[in-house]
Amino acid sequence: MSETEKGVLTKDQVTILSASLLRIEDEKITPEPIPNTSAVKYICHIKAWIDPDEVLKAARDFSAEKTENQIKMQKDQDVYRVQNETEMVELREQYRKSVDDAAKRQEVAVAIKRNEDKVTASQIYQNGSECYNRGDSAEAIKLYNQAISLDGKYAAPWTGLGWVYNDQEQYTKAAECFQKAIELYDGFAVPYNGLSYAHNYNKDYKKAIEYGEKAIQLDPNYAAAWNNVGLAYSNLGNYGKAVEYYNKAIAIDANDEIPLANLGNVYYKQKEFDKALEYYQKSTAINQSHANVWYNLGNIYGQKGELDKAIDSYKKVTSLDPQNIRSWIILGYLYNSQKKFEDAKRSFKKALKIDPNDVSAWAGLGFAYDSSEDYANSYEAYKKASELEPTNEVYKKNLETAKQKL
Repeated sequence: MSETEKGVLTKDQVTILSASLLRIEDEKITPEPIPNTSAVKYICHIKAWIDPDEVLKAARDFSAEKTENQIKMQKDQDVYRVQNETEMVELREQYRKSVDDAAKRQEVAVAIKRNEDKVTASQIYQNGSECYNRGDSAEAIKLYNQAISLDGKYAAPWTGLGWVYNDQEQYTKAAECFQKAIELYDGFAVPYNGLSYAHNYNKDYKKAIEYGEKAIQLDPNYAAAWNNVGLAYSNLGNYGKAVEYYNKAIAIDANDEIPLANLGNVYYKQKEFDKALEYYQKSTAINQSHANVWYNLGNIYGQKGELDKAIDSYKKVTSLDPQNIRSWIILGYLYNSQKKFEDAKRSFKKALKIDPNDVSAWAGLGFAYDSSEDYANSYEAYKKASELEPTNEVYKKNLETAKQKL
């Protein structure tokens, strides 16, 4: 039995995450008359299959916070779709009744065309969301803009654009898109949460709190919004408030790794390392893809003297973020302390590929070579360290010692 069947994922999560994983087997289109009108609705019956394990993989790759945003956007989209369908039925009925009024019939025909454009825009937006969910941001942007061009009063694609730009760290541009969505319709929580997120990362924490609170007011069960307000309070140094908001997010969704990690960060900043460790472990048990969590775990394990666990944590960082030079250097020094000098050399060399002028990497490499009795390379490494930091007496002494061993 797969994990989806055991209830790890909710029905809404499966619906969102499986959108780009469906495999169509067959489809059947059935016409269905609309009662008391001359209109006909066509129903498309589709049989499709998904692999539950593929859905779980998508869940691991797509954070709980992003999934929650998409679920709430889909619910907003459903409201929009129902409004369009209701309006279309009413317009068709008006058109039928205006058979003897040419001017009125023409007016209604224009409204029907506008409504048809709205329906098309809605479908294009849906396609854009599916592209976003599977990581095709360029196509998502293209489709969202197409939806906007068809229906200039359609808020959802502006919200979709905002989240794409948030992902791309274009926070000012993202904020503009969310503001546009709110101007068009201010009753949905998602664009307010998007603004909170954007302002957090633009370091305007008071605005992040303001917009996050608005999202919570509109939707008190919005875990991501509680998390974003908590992040703003944490960045302002108000750790008590941060803990309060993170705990509320966790109470709403215990399977969201982001507030768990952020709560760990609060305790880490306050040097409450045992509590930090607890929440980091809970976060990584859900999602192992956050390099900063593994880095802090490595630091905690190192302080506790659990060097093997520290090494495993820093190795996880480098697998997720190969350009994280600090993790390569720390790994090198940990391997030196365990007399695993070949591993140390490899780690320091990885660091030096990222920054050939990192003095601590050259010094650590010098020690690894010296301990391996490779005095020529030890001398060259210490020489480089001394050149980079000529006032460092330790490097000078190590260089002289290496020279004597040649």
